Amino acid sequence: MVSSPSRGFTLVEVLIAVTITSFLLMAVYGIFTSVSQAKGRLDTDGQGYHQARILFDRMGREIRGTYVNSAAEGTLFTGGTNSQGNLYLNLTTTANTPQSEGAAIVMVSYELLDDQESETPRKILIRRETPRFQTTSKTTEGAPIATGIEEMTLSFYDGQDWFTTWDDDDSTNLPQRVSIFLKIAMGDRSIPFRSAFEVPVIQARQ
Repeated sequence: MVSSPSRGFTLVEVLIAVTITSFLLMAVYGIFTSVSQAKGRLDTDGQGYHQARILFDRMGREIRGTYVNSAAEGTLFTGGTNSQGNLYLNLTTTANTPQSEGAAIVMVSYELLDDQESETPRKILIRRETPRFQTTSKTTEGAPIATGIEEMTLSFYDGQDWFTTWDDDDSTNLPQRVSIFLKIAMGDRSIPFRSAFEVPVIQARQ
């Protein structure tokens, strides 16, 4: 019995196989790239959301702990835009931290500054803390609490209207609510955040 000669692949068959393989590899690469980009975006978004949550948690706790007393010099609640054109918020609060030197009342100051280390126009929020009614009240060095900020605004509600500035001469005159708007850069996008906090009027003492 004579065996038939073995038959190889024709050029057309090889080209078809190469084409199909290329399409499969391109599809796999596309899926891998999409998954990788999605993971990177989730990681970036997660950092931004975490930063906003930490900021709102801290500022909310301090605003809810607002303490002013007309008989105690150095207690206050002011916010808006300072003489340098920077957004700020200053308040005395019972929400102290380990840096408070054991003080029951602390003065907390926030200021929004240009981020000198950023290659693009970004803002950085600086926080300072000073114990009140202590024999040695030392202001803590300003520390960044949020970076990558594109926009930030404060609004103060007096029960009837909203204001962008709260600087009343009467230290016991407090807003009922403070709204904070924040836009944080996340990669090539920016995500807005907004939250509002009530100011407890029971803390305002005559």
